Amino acid sequence: MLPRDQKTSLLQALPAWLLLGALLLLPLGLMLKDSFRPPSEEDEIADLVVTGAPQTHYQAAFRASAATIYWRSFWVASLTTAITLAIGYPVAYYIALIAPKNRRALLLIAVAVPFWTSLVIRTSAWKLILGTGGPIDLLSKALGAGEFDWNGTPTAVILSLV
Repeated sequence: MLPRDQKTSLLQALPAWLLLGALLLLPLGLMLKDSFRPPSEEDEIADLVVTGAPQTHYQAAFRASAATIYWRSFWVASLTTAITLAIGYPVAYYIALIAPKNRRALLLIAVAVPFWTSLVIRTSAWKLILGTGGPIDLLSKALGAGEFDWNGTPTAVILSLV
């Protein structure tokens, strides 16, 4: 049996959990149900969907050839997470415990400002920086090292994610 305080806390949290369930889980369930429905003529995207049974899409997602894609995605996500943790924890430690109190707010703002820019803008900037004609390419050519184009490489993907 739960103590009275715990019961009260659970009852107070129940409306929030019900709302989350309704707003998150219900649409997910509806999408899953609709994913097995064949497209009808009334659907606007029916022309974009490959004809055939919807189950074929699920079968394709679990083929052995898809395993390499899943593995690569897992590897990139793991490496990105590890690099981000290796950079983020020392920065957070410095801001929280070492930095002078009068500079902490400024440092927190410096960390938060990049999140204010759109993902599309950041991606475009990385494509420009790492691609042909970008600053790294121009520097590489000036030093006589040849053309530099990392766009589309795993290194560029991980760098831009971090």
